[in-house]
Amino acid sequence: MAVLLGISNHEMHRVSEEYPDLLETIDVNGKACFTEKGLDLFFRKQSRYLYHPENDRTVVKRGGELYLTILQACWTARVTRPTITSWYCRGRIPVIRSGKVVRIPLSGLEKWLRKRKEKKDGINQKTRKIL
Repeated sequence: MAVLLGISNHEMHRVSEEYPDLLETIDVNGKACFTEKGLDLFFRKQSRYLYHPENDRTVVKRGGELYLTILQACWTARVTRPTITSWYCRGRIPVIRSGKVVRIPLSGLEKWLRKRKEKKDGINQKTRKIL
């Protein structure tokens, strides 16, 4: 978890004490491990610590591009799984499909999130002027 956040193990211990209601853990062979549900809540409900997909060893890397699972895309965008699913089903974010497996290119997701933020902030993307 510390690697995903880009922080030290010592700081991660402090974070888990700071957000006990968000970071659900289970015991695996005598070690406390964070659950997927806990990580999902943590990344969506707080804004101090962000998910860094480039530090995640489970992210698929091909040709210099990072490809995220739906859950990793949720953590990156800080939204729920149904929101990500809605975005790619409507063609708003690019996806790569292989059978039932869906991967989302990080660069495409970040590009769409920037455009979305600019639109919400009232900035014309073409002229870069405030509306």
